Order: sequence, then structure tokens, then C-alpha cells
Amino acid sequence: MRHRLFAVCILPFACGSVAAQGIPVEIPDNLTDAASIASAAKSLSEIGMDKLLIKDLIGKKLTGGDGNTVGTIENFVVVPGGRVIAALISSDDGTTIAVPYAAIKVANAAGTASANVSVPATELQGMSELRSLADSMTD
Repeated sequence: MRHRLFAVCILPFACGSVAAQGIPVEIPDNLTDAASIASAAKSLSEIGMDKLLIKDLIGKKLTGGDGNTVGTIENFVVVPGGRVIAALISSDDGTTIAVPYAAIKVANAAGTASANVSVPATELQGMSELRSLADSMTD
């Protein structure tokens, strides 16, 4: 039986290792006591000005390395433990692909969220592996 996985993280950067996303804060992956949670909260609040909420990215266009639109971000896939692993992207022709989150660069310039990948849009749209991944994650 397959289950749908939906993003529940407030900060996409805070899911999994913060340092892996280029954030200059060391947060352990496993916070197990009140003191470690309080310490993580203090560290995260110091970088909160540059935050993006998941809701800021849903509905935004994902842009390919060629400057063309890959599609619209519909949702994010999170595995148990809280790590964001993929973004579900809906294209204009109605197909859905799942792009690994590690390939996506998000930004918050002048209060506007954006997301892009380095691979050209047409190349991503043509990858059968990304369509299969999306199918497996939405069934």
C-alpha cells in the first residue's frame, strides 16, 4: 500500500542537515532533549530573516538552466525523519515530474521566492525517470 507524502516543514532548509543547504549554522540531525531543541531554535532564529516557507514556493515556477520554465511547484515530498527529497512539478501539458530536491536551488530575493535547476527545462521534462518517480510518490 502506498501513502502520499506531503511536506510539513516550515523551513525547507531546516529539514535534514541545515549545513548541507549552505546555511552557516550547525544543527544536529537528531534533537532529543529540551536543551538541544532550545539551542537549535536560537541558532535558527538568527538566520530567520532569509527564510522561505514551503507555501512561498508552492505555485512558483521552476526555471531550468536554459531560462525556460520546467513547470509549477505543486508540492514537496518528505520522508520520515523530515528530509525533503523531491519537488512535484506540474507542466503546462498536465504531466507531473518529481525533481530531486538536491538539484533545486531556492532563493528569496527582494522578498520574492524563486526556484531553479541547472539542467535545461526540456531535458528535465523529457526524463522518463522523473515521471516514474512522480508516479511512485503520488500513488
